[in-house]
Amino acid sequence: MRLVIVSFFTTLTLVAPLTCLVNGGFNGQDQVKLQSQREEPNQNEGSTNKLITEILDEINQRRAKEDQFIVSFLRQGPREQVRLWSKKRRSGLGPRIRELLIARHPDTAPYLAGIVRNGKGEDRTEALELLCEMDRFVPIEQLLFPELGGTRTKENTDIRGMLNHIMLVDGRRIGSEAYGALKWAAEQEKHRDLRFHARACMGLLAEDLRRLSLHELIKQWRESVIKSKGLLAVDYDAAELSAHIANTLIELAPESLPPLIDILSNDSNEYVQDEAIRVVSLIDSHRLRLRKSELGLRAIDAMRRALERNGLRPAYRSQQQREDYWRQISAQVFADQLIGGTRVSWSFYAFALRKLYGANTTVPDKSLYSMFPDANHQMHRFFTYLTDVDPAFPSWEYVYLGLPGGDVFHPQFRRKMDRYYEQWQHWERRLGR
Repeated sequence: MRLVIVSFFTTLTLVAPLTCLVNGGFNGQDQVKLQSQREEPNQNEGSTNKLITEILDEINQRRAKEDQFIVSFLRQGPREQVRLWSKKRRSGLGPRIRELLIARHPDTAPYLAGIVRNGKGEDRTEALELLCEMDRFVPIEQLLFPELGGTRTKENTDIRGMLNHIMLVDGRRIGSEAYGALKWAAEQEKHRDLRFHARACMGLLAEDLRRLSLHELIKQWRESVIKSKGLLAVDYDAAELSAHIANTLIELAPESLPPLIDILSNDSNEYVQDEAIRVVSLIDSHRLRLRKSELGLRAIDAMRRALERNGLRPAYRSQQQREDYWRQISAQVFADQLIGGTRVSWSFYAFALRKLYGANTTVPDKSLYSMFPDANHQMHRFFTYLTDVDPAFPSWEYVYLGLPGGDVFHPQFRRKMDRYYEQWQHWERRLGR
């Protein structure tokens, strides 16, 4: 079984479809302007409507200027495109430029490699991350499920596709010069922060972590959680490291459960306890179902006691918050009521079973929250059935903790789906269908 290391907290564009993030929509400032006008007392409806119209006109004018800039950007050579990216990366145009470079302009890779080798600060780090995503990009025509690839952008340029976070970055799209710059960064001794970012984005950090002992993993995970203050992520590098280590701890379950139980029972740091609850609940949904073993039941009870005992940081500090959190956790571990990303991931597998085998596993309409329909009631009952068949069914073939749909690139994805469908057929026969 091979772990797919993708941070489960939140990272930059992971496996979501690579489509323009701002084209055709309001940015945050636009939304604040409009909302503030709508929430004011309606003493003068005419003047309020006039002001809203003026705001919309301003938005449309700015959007038209941005569109003109993109048209001009697409006409430039690769060196100038990289210069414009560096200049505009923090502006509202930043995401559009970034996605165009990733999908359509790997010819800019040598110039980005120059920034990796000779740049400074965030310019260097973001150039490194851009090269990794450029190498991972898979166009829509190469996807097993084209539905995951998003929609065409307003520019007359097709950038539909996905980022393959299963692969190790190997230079397949960016070429030897840029790949050499990434390897140089990943082997740095002088610039340790650059080395960390390079190894993380290339997929090498996961291999580094697998070589550590469980004791060392727990030690580094705890230190990085304290440094980042958990979900507050006050130190981004520490937050990213803690998420990667957490993924490794999830893969190592059930061996990793005893030290996590000890943390839940005895650790005095509230950030660490909060993160430990998150890791253990992810073990239940992505590695093995806890209620089916004595050790797993101990882990569930340790989560309950930690929530009863004291407040957790940064969230769940009040008794009501902790009680609500425990209801969510207990509904998952005992009643298979999936929430959040786990529910969407299961819906993706339902979508895959329907597409690959024609199984009746999804509701008719596309979900409001994802690119594929939700799992239907039968598919959720199937989750319970699989728990009884084999509590480790979530990790058949591999453990995956990324955004839903990203493991479609895994070489064992079809085998995982074959096993699920085989059990689906057994279950339907058992129901007399």
